[in-house]
Amino acid sequence: MTPITAWQKTLWAQLTSQGMSHATIFHGQEGLGHLDFALNMAKAKLCESQTESKPCHQCEACRWFDTGSHPDFQGLLPEDLQSLLPHDNLIDDVGEEVVIKNISTDDDKADKKLSQVIKVAHIRSMIDSLGTASYRSGQRVVLLGPLESLEPISANTLLKTLEEPPENTIFLLFTYRLDRILPTIKSRCRLIAMPKPSEEDALAWLSSQVASANLEIDSQNLLAILREEGGAPARAWQRIFDLKEQSYQESLQQLLHGLGQGRQVEWIKLSESINKVPLREILILLQKWLYDLLLFRTVGYAKFYPQTQVLISACAAKANTAKLREFLKAVSDSRKSENHPLANRVQIESLLIRYKNIFEA
Repeated sequence: MTPITAWQKTLWAQLTSQGMSHATIFHGQEGLGHLDFALNMAKAKLCESQTESKPCHQCEACRWFDTGSHPDFQGLLPEDLQSLLPHDNLIDDVGEEVVIKNISTDDDKADKKLSQVIKVAHIRSMIDSLGTASYRSGQRVVLLGPLESLEPISANTLLKTLEEPPENTIFLLFTYRLDRILPTIKSRCRLIAMPKPSEEDALAWLSSQVASANLEIDSQNLLAILREEGGAPARAWQRIFDLKEQSYQESLQQLLHGLGQGRQVEWIKLSESINKVPLREILILLQKWLYDLLLFRTVGYAKFYPQTQVLISACAAKANTAKLREFLKAVSDSRKSENHPLANRVQIESLLIRYKNIFEA
C-alpha cells in the first residue's frame, strides 16, 4: 500500500472532511492508484486515534490493519491480486469452503493459475460476516474490486447487499471499466472519478519509484513507458517492476514492430513468437496502436507510441479509415472477454489477419 500521491491529495481532503456514503465506486483507467487509495481510506475509517489526521499509523487499529488482521476489514479481490492486500486478509476457496490464508505459506498456489474473477462464494462469505456486530464497536469496511471481475451471479448477490446495506458498514469499490458495471449497482453507489496526474507529476512519481528500487532507467525511456500506458503511473511502474511482465516484454516489442509493417505483417511468424503473451496485454497494445493510427490520420500525431511515428505515419496513410474504426471497436469489444480460456494462438492469428485487412481498399 503506497501513500496518497500528490495528485490524489485534493480528493483525499474532500472525502475525509465530508465523510463517505455507505457505498462508493472509484473509477477510471487502470494505473491511477484505485486500490491503494481505497486501502488508505479503509485504514483511515478504522483508525481509532482521537486526532483529526487519519490514519495515524500508531493506534492498535492501524497496526492490526497493517498486519492484515483487523477484524472489521474485509478485502475481496481476484486471486491474482490478493497479494496486494494486507496478507492475513487473503480470501481463497477450497471446494465449497471459503478460507483465509497467508500468502507467505501458500505454497500450493505456486503451480496453479490464479483466478481472475471474484466468485460468489467470496461474496456470500462476506455477507454472512456482516450479519454480526462489529468487533471494535465501530465501522466495518469492505473493499472490493475490480468490479468488472465479478461473476454475473456474484454481481447480483452484491447488488442485494447494496440495496439493503448493513448498519455501520462502508463499501469501498473500484473499477477500471465503469461501462461494464450493472446500472443497478452504479445507481446505489456514489461514483468518484480517480484524478489523473499531469505528465510532470506522473514522471516525478515514477522516477522516485525507480530510484527507490535502485533501478537505472533514463528519463526519456520512463517518459516513453508512461505515454505507452496512457499516462497512468502505477501501470507504468508495474510494467517496469513486474518480473513476470518483463519476461514477455521482448515479445510485445516484436508485436509492435510487426504491426508497423502494415499489410506486410508476417502474421504466422508473429503469432508464433507472441503466443505466450497474455491475450489481455496483446489487446491493450493493439488497441493503443489502432488508436494512434486513427489519431495520426485525423490530427497528425501519436499519443501512445510517438517513438514509432515513422511507422505509424506510413501505416496510417495506407489504412482504410472505415475498416480501421471498425477493427478498433472490435478490439475494444474483445476486451470484455479477454480472460476467457480460449486458445490464445487462434485468437492472436485471427486478430493479425483482420489487422492486415484494414489496409485493403
